[in-house]
Amino acid sequence: MIAVARHSALVAGIMAGFLLVAALVALLRGEVGADVFLMTALLTVFGAGAVYLSVRNRGGRLTRLASYSFIVLLWVGLPLIAAFPIAATTPLSPLEAWLEAVSAFTTTGAVQIHSFEDTPRATLAWLLTLQWGGGLLTLIGTSTNLLVNDMARNAGQPAFSLFEITPVGLTVAGAGALYLYLVGTRLLPKEEATVISQVNRAKSRWKRKK
Repeated sequence: MIAVARHSALVAGIMAGFLLVAALVALLRGEVGADVFLMTALLTVFGAGAVYLSVRNRGGRLTRLASYSFIVLLWVGLPLIAAFPIAATTPLSPLEAWLEAVSAFTTTGAVQIHSFEDTPRATLAWLLTLQWGGGLLTLIGTSTNLLVNDMARNAGQPAFSLFEITPVGLTVAGAGALYLYLVGTRLLPKEEATVISQVNRAKSRWKRKK
């Protein structure tokens, strides 16, 4: 469990960094919630830092059982932290905010927020970050990677670390982001039509038909 605590603290620290980004977005846009994002980030850093400093020099590695425990802890624990700023910046109750965070983190799409126009952009960016993080965690914690890791250890090879495939992932993500920036914008229609405006027009047409 020492390894689970150490790796969980590292992931929580990374999550705190994204919370700081959301706080900066809210602050620059003059939206509500910058203080909540900031306080959640600071509390997360404090808790993660305390756990990491207490176990960093202690032995322990991620065994098969510990790896599964680590994944389950992330799927359950991270949405609890993520729900605080969601509940503070939207009309959702704490339970609904947690369900929204779980939906984003698991990329299931069972959203509780239906009015995007009234939702702060920093909160939407935070939900998108949760979706990205959940998808990344799915790739890292997929059973195929765990199986290959176990086979490598049985063959006497070093086990995978948490960030073993990070260089490959960052390279692919960087190439994809560069493509979207250079080419993707040219594929968009010339008219300034967003998904939200298209949905609103569809609703208006549906109401007129009624």
